[in-house]
Amino acid sequence: SIQNEVKEYEMNASLPYNPDSPPAKDYVPALHVEVDGAQVADPTITDGTTFWDTSTVLVFDDLVTDDLRRRLLDVVLGRNDSTSSIPAWDDAKNGPDPRRWVRGGLLDVP
Repeated sequence: SIQNEVKEYEMNASLPYNPDSPPAKDYVPALHVEVDGAQVADPTITDGTTFWDTSTVLVFDDLVTDDLRRRLLDVVLGRNDSTSSIPAWDDAKNGPDPRRWVRGGLLDVP
């Protein structure tokens, strides 16, 4: 169950205190999904060793306010007052917006 994974992997860490935030509460993932996987080479090992790597998404209910969610989406989509007239990019149809994303930009191995 999700609660067992939270305990096993010590994912129940306190979030930093913000005096403007509502009272502290525990956030337990509502959903934990591995969305893809691939056999990848470790760039620090030169003998051709590979390992199975996956991308994981954790979903938390009520973690951010609607206003913060809207502002974060504006950042991801590159929207601001000067770009509000630019048509929205359709990631599903066109892939990642090249004005916002760079191949390898999220590489998480040294």
